[in-house]
Amino acid sequence: MIQSMRKTSLGILAVILLTTGLTAHAQRRANRNSDRQVGPILQRIETNAHAFHNSLSASLDQSRRNGARREENINEFVSDFEDATAWLRERYDDRQAVAADAQGLIDCASPIDNFMRRRRLDARTRRDWGDLRLDLDQLARYYKVSWRSDAWINSQRAGQGGCRESSDGRLSSRSSAQ
Repeated sequence: MIQSMRKTSLGILAVILLTTGLTAHAQRRANRNSDRQVGPILQRIETNAHAFHNSLSASLDQSRRNGARREENINEFVSDFEDATAWLRERYDDRQAVAADAQGLIDCASPIDNFMRRRRLDARTRRDWGDLRLDLDQLARYYKVSWRSDAWINSQRAGQGGCRESSDGRLSSRSSAQ
């Protein structure tokens, strides 16, 4: 009787361990598949960020805002965004990218998005931002993060904008890192 209980217990334990191992393997495989999908998205973000930067610069140079403080601000936000993109690429290449890193990039894009919604710029600049915004939305879906309207508002209340590296090495908006 005790012998059959031990065999039954060992059988149940073996099934549990086997099931746990298979589940963990399936999760790792799913993560690798997702990682393979994130790489092309990051490549498009890098490409579209460069195109957006060029079209925005050209548009601002032709506008009456040329040289204005607002132009300096948006250029700083775009520069911070490009730094955040490079940071996320580095983390991704090192297989260390996590949702907080993606959220940091989205937060860095928030003031640019706000600027683009409030300003009338040429069609090329709007199209380039729209393409970039679609890629950022797709990245946000993969990492299960979202655009936070308060990231922009809080950075303005603090008198700061853009992004910086936090003490734990992650990139975040200056407002959320303080």
